[in-house]
Amino acid sequence: MNSGRFFVGQRVILDDRHLGTVRFSGRVEGQDPEQIWLGIEWDDPTRGKHSGQFKNGPILFRPLIPNSATFIKPSARLGAGRSFLKALKEKYLDQELLSPDSHLSAALHIAQNEENAMRKVALRFSCLDRLRLIGLEFSRINGAGNELEVAELDGLLTSVETLNLSSNMFSDLDEVSTIARKMPQLRTLVLSSNRFQFIPETLSGLSAVKILYLDSTLLTWEQVTVSPTSHAIKIARQIEGLAELSLSKCRISHFGPSDVSIRGAHLCENLSALTLDENGLENWQDLMLGLKLFQRLQHLNLRRNRLKITSVENAAMALSSIQQLSLVGNMIAKGREIDDLRDWLPSLSSLFLDGNPLYDGRNGGTGLLLGHDVRKNRLLVLARYPTLAHLDGSQVRY
Repeated sequence: MNSGRFFVGQRVILDDRHLGTVRFSGRVEGQDPEQIWLGIEWDDPTRGKHSGQFKNGPILFRPLIPNSATFIKPSARLGAGRSFLKALKEKYLDQELLSPDSHLSAALHIAQNEENAMRKVALRFSCLDRLRLIGLEFSRINGAGNELEVAELDGLLTSVETLNLSSNMFSDLDEVSTIARKMPQLRTLVLSSNRFQFIPETLSGLSAVKILYLDSTLLTWEQVTVSPTSHAIKIARQIEGLAELSLSKCRISHFGPSDVSIRGAHLCENLSALTLDENGLENWQDLMLGLKLFQRLQHLNLRRNRLKITSVENAAMALSSIQQLSLVGNMIAKGREIDDLRDWLPSLSSLFLDGNPLYDGRNGGTGLLLGHDVRKNRLLVLARYPTLAHLDGSQVRY
C-alpha cells in the first residue's frame, strides 16, 4: 500500500472536520514494512500525541507545535479538499437549479425547464460580478482548481474588494495568488488559520491588496525556519502597497533587526499598521529595532504578549512614526517603564494598558500603583506621558 495522493506539505482534512498538514510520508520502524504511514500535524494541537516520533524510535519529523502530531494510515476518511470554484458555486449559486427535480423525470425536467433554469443560473453568475465581499471560510478549499475551473472565473468576480479564505486547506500561496488575480478590485484578504508551506518568489495576484490577515498561520519572521520559504517578510515585501498586516497567534517569539532583512523591508515602505498579538514576544529592544525598518508604521498592536519596557540607549533608536499602541495584557509593572515607553515612542497619542501588573498589582506591579484606583492610575500615567490624547480607549481631557 502507498500514500497515494498525499504528499509532505499537503493540507488534509479528517472526517470533514479536523484540519492538518502532512509532515511525513513513509514507513515507521516497528510497524508493517509494507505499510506507508502519514505523519500529520493537526491545526488543533490537542489532537496530537507526539512530536514526530513513534514510541522510542527515531524522530521522523518535527511539527511546528510540540506534541501536535499523530501517525495515521491513508484512508477514505482523509480528504484533500476541493477547488475554490466548487466552494464558490456551493455557497453563492442556487443548487436546486443545478440538479434535476426529484418529482420529475430527468428528461421531462430538461425538456420543460432547461432554458429557464440556465437563464437563472446565468443570472446568478452575473450577480457574482457585483459581489463586493466573498466569505468562504471553513470551506475545505485547497487551491484555485484546474485550468478549466480557473478559466471559468474570468470576469465573474470583478467587484470583489474583500475575500475571506480563513481556515481552509491551502499549502501553496501561489494558489491564492491565482484566485486573487481574478479580482482586480481586491483590497482586503483574510488567510488566517491556513498553513502555507510554499511561497513563490512572485505574487503578482496580490499586488492590489492593502490589508492582509495571516493570523494563526504559524508563519515566522526568521530567515531560517523549519520551512525556510515560509516567513512573513517574503510575503509582505512582494505586496508593494500593503498598508495593514496582522500576524497574531503565529508563535513569533522573537522579532528583531536580524529577522527583517534590509533587502526585504524597504519594500514594505507603505506599511502603516501591524498586529502581533498573542505571540509570546518578550524582548522589547529587539522588537523596537526590528520595527524601525518600517518608517511609516503608525498603528501597532502587541496585545497579550510577555513584554516589559526597557530603557532606550540613545535618542536615535526612538520610533517617531508610531501614534497608536496597544499593550493590553503584557508584563508592564513599573512606573519607570512608562518613562521608557515615552522615550521610545515620543509621538504616541493613543495607548492601551489594561491587563498589566501596573494596574492590577500582579507580579510586583507597585511602581506606579495607587491601590486599585483606576482613575488615579490613569492620572499618573498621563503625568508621565503628557502627549497622550487617548488612554485605554478614553479621551484625555486636561
